[in-house]
Amino acid sequence: MKRIVLLMGGVFVLATIAFAVWALGTAEVPGEQKFALDMNRLRQAATASGEPLPVAMEEFDIAHGEFPKAVVVSGAGLFEKNDMVFRTHILGYANGDTVVIDPVHNGAQHQQLFGEGFNEKTWAFMQAALTNASLVLATHEHVDHVGGIAKSPSFASIAPHVKLTEEQINSFAIADADFAPADLQALIPLTYDDYYSPAPGIALKKAPGHSPGSQMIYVQLASGKEYLFIGDIAWSWDNILLQSGRARLVSRFFLGESQALVAAELAALDAVWQQGDVTIIVSHDPNEPQ
Repeated sequence: MKRIVLLMGGVFVLATIAFAVWALGTAEVPGEQKFALDMNRLRQAATASGEPLPVAMEEFDIAHGEFPKAVVVSGAGLFEKNDMVFRTHILGYANGDTVVIDPVHNGAQHQQLFGEGFNEKTWAFMQAALTNASLVLATHEHVDHVGGIAKSPSFASIAPHVKLTEEQINSFAIADADFAPADLQALIPLTYDDYYSPAPGIALKKAPGHSPGSQMIYVQLASGKEYLFIGDIAWSWDNILLQSGRARLVSRFFLGESQALVAAELAALDAVWQQGDVTIIVSHDPNEPQ
């Protein structure tokens, strides 16, 4: 009997270890799985109108938090912490027009998800920018990228300028942002095929995988400086540099993302990074790549 108990205990330990290895692992990219990211096509779309490009871009850190590193980057140390930043960007044109990208969630939502680290003053500044924005865009529909829209005290006035895509509005994931049903229905969905320019100097590229409505946002300033907002395809620069996505545990069971699609997008982003002429904006990484 004692041997059986010991045997069962050993099997349980081995099964636990095997599950942990699987849960913290990431997906292999099938040989045929590719993500077509044509930077020249983005450039052409962003400049096709011939109208003046944005002259400036500002970044605003709204909140901070942390996740275990092993969840953020598969293969990382179990006891390492990964700092997370939640930020909004604002583009400005010479004529006074502005574009807001990824309006961050509010303090109550942050407290529920991450605890401390929220800056109410910066969030209020972001809300003021939203009320004056000519255009509001989001890389995807998760709460930390559209919560600032859903919880805006000036929703009625900003709604006409919000351009969430059809995929973002219809995604299961947008429920977490807690839009009032009437508010969500008031938004006019943006519909496009693969590449699209919503304003001079800006081009969108569909990139489903992390979420159904994920898209990349390319920006070219009048100075010639180029940026590529990738949303949460990567949470950390290490996802790109090490070509290692999120752990299966969080990827499949909490996010419901396609690890294979994300892995193919990470490979395409690594190629862009290697070229060195475009600044990639990894939404939640407070550090530049080393």
